[in-house]
Amino acid sequence: MTSMIRIYACAIIAVIALFNAPHISAAEMTAAQKAAPTANSKMNSTLEKTVDADLDAYRKKVVEAFKFNDFKKLELLEEEALSSSPDLLSNDTKLQNFHNGIYEAVDDGAPSDSKQLTYREKRFQAWMQTSPKSATAIIFYALSLKEHAWAIRGDGYSNTVSASQWREFREYLEKAENTLVSNKHKASVNPAWYSVMMQIVSGLNWSHDDYLELVIEATDRYPEYPNIYLHALNYMMPQWGGSFDMIEQFARSAVVKTKTKYGMAAYAMVYQFLGHYNSPGFGSTVHNLHTHLFEATKADWPSLKQGWLDVIARRKTQVAYNNYAWFACMANDMAATAAAFEEIKDSPDRSIWRPAKQYVACQRLIGIKPNYDIISPELKESGVNTNIELYRKYLNAIDELFMGEEFERLEQIYA
Repeated sequence: MTSMIRIYACAIIAVIALFNAPHISAAEMTAAQKAAPTANSKMNSTLEKTVDADLDAYRKKVVEAFKFNDFKKLELLEEEALSSSPDLLSNDTKLQNFHNGIYEAVDDGAPSDSKQLTYREKRFQAWMQTSPKSATAIIFYALSLKEHAWAIRGDGYSNTVSASQWREFREYLEKAENTLVSNKHKASVNPAWYSVMMQIVSGLNWSHDDYLELVIEATDRYPEYPNIYLHALNYMMPQWGGSFDMIEQFARSAVVKTKTKYGMAAYAMVYQFLGHYNSPGFGSTVHNLHTHLFEATKADWPSLKQGWLDVIARRKTQVAYNNYAWFACMANDMAATAAAFEEIKDSPDRSIWRPAKQYVACQRLIGIKPNYDIISPELKESGVNTNIELYRKYLNAIDELFMGEEFERLEQIYA
């Protein structure tokens, strides 16, 4: 898919303390922010990975309609998408497949050339002009402007960005913001309006209070749309002025808004995003969340355990069982780990067990003889210590290699 960040969103926040840390301006945001989990990441489907034949056929219709500028057909397909319901535990919905179809239709790699970016923007403008009532056309045009802004800025640190680049960067982001704000009444019928707005204003000098107000409005209106969680969570990370206390409140308020239908599942989802938030460049505390979630954050295992049981009660998928096993092992709840592994059997999800040594270590902790041929044949000779603390020291060494940019050595380890 293109480098354009996939539209993502969902529920939460009732009563939450305002940010106390100083605001980080766009000029202070480095390329590290773009390394944070995006809707393009595997987190999109970590709660449920399914292939629905009907939805796949629907997505292909969207691709064909957009490629051949059949905007009348797109209007009908968009009506179907907007009349469908979001699902807190899955992005394999008609709305997300509509978005994915548009992305696929305009897939042109990761264009950095101004002419390519402008051409893409003109395609979305043509859609807007032909279908003035289309909420999604407006949203995608705003997204294309945002992408153009980041292409101008580049991936370097702030001190490598020239004054003219900063000026153009801001101009494009403000144009994207104005596009959404001026069309809010008709475009916000698509919940992606909110998640895209969050992406755009994260590069502008919005106050924390204003951003929080946007999150509250979004989650009040669309409490079951799973993308807002991810974008709000990124903004609440300590390196951007938030805190782990705030994230805990965020998770608790998610449950309040969704408990009738989903139980404690929203709590599990928030910490699932956080537990796999493993982006380099943020320093050891954040970088090690994948191995030190319970030490570094305010995550409560009993609440998480109930959350994953509620997820599994609604989605008996291998992805859900793998996540439950991973969290249980990190919490040193061997009974829950063993119960989850009974369901996993030989179906480890490598996007969750990173690296493979983690899966093997947890198997050994509960007395299971690892099947190296399934998870990682290269570990057969080296073996894995069953002591979880020694295992974490191993992962700390991985972190040091990452921070030291010893990528060749990392490639050997992760091969």
